[in-house]
Amino acid sequence: MKKWNKLLTLVSLSSLALPLTLLISCTSTKQALKSINDKEFFKLVDSIKTDDDLLKYADIKFKNSLGSYISKDNVIPTKLEKNQIEIIFKDPYKNQIDSEVVNVISNRSNGFASINEATLYVEFKNNKTGKTKSVNFKVTGLNKKIQ
Repeated sequence: MKKWNKLLTLVSLSSLALPLTLLISCTSTKQALKSINDKEFFKLVDSIKTDDDLLKYADIKFKNSLGSYISKDNVIPTKLEKNQIEIIFKDPYKNQIDSEVVNVISNRSNGFASINEATLYVEFKNNKTGKTKSVNFKVTGLNKKIQ
């Protein structure tokens, strides 16, 4: 009888072993993101010269005057306001760097406002240390659908 109990115990344990190993192997192995230090923060912000540079690290979203999101192609530079632009950082900088658009200037060439670009003045903040850095860069490719 003791042999049967041992055998039944082994069989029942072995039938649980496979599901347990699958459960363990399917658990998330995502590691905690390393906090950004000031040196890395300043290096990243200094590398932003154009909207293409920013798009490596963040998404830029535009809104119309009613607050609805619109594509970059539909943005009219002369009507663009600072509260109509959102910059949201991607991983690994998500929730580590905040941004605030301070000013928007539609570029002028030959005395006329440019129809497809604007200059954004943005202040970036390292959430860990509270340090800030301001930069300005051109956003191009605006107003393409109207042309």
